[in-house]
Amino acid sequence: MVVSVIAGALVLITALSILLLFPWFSAILNWLGLGFLIGYGLILVMIGIVSGILMIIGGALMYLPGKERAGAAIVFIFSLISLLALGGFLVGAILGIVGAALGFAKK
Repeated sequence: MVVSVIAGALVLITALSILLLFPWFSAILNWLGLGFLIGYGLILVMIGIVSGILMIIGGALMYLPGKERAGAAIVFIFSLISLLALGGFLVGAILGIVGAALGFAKK
């Protein structure tokens, strides 16, 4: 479904924008004495990138005959996982869940 592809794109754009601004965030964390959190931030960004890519793949998979439920399951699972990395400013995760529901309802 198109909704799932848009959701994956939002999650991917959010993760990439955080990655782009990450040197600034890490400088602030170091200044605050919280430099040990930098590694956790990078892990969350990578989770967001992988979730966004797999949500796009799952959304495209829903267009193949007989693969709608598999694509919907992929989108649903990675929409929930993407919440760890802001979930496309939460809109991406919500759209992913809606797209997965539409994929499950498709016959």
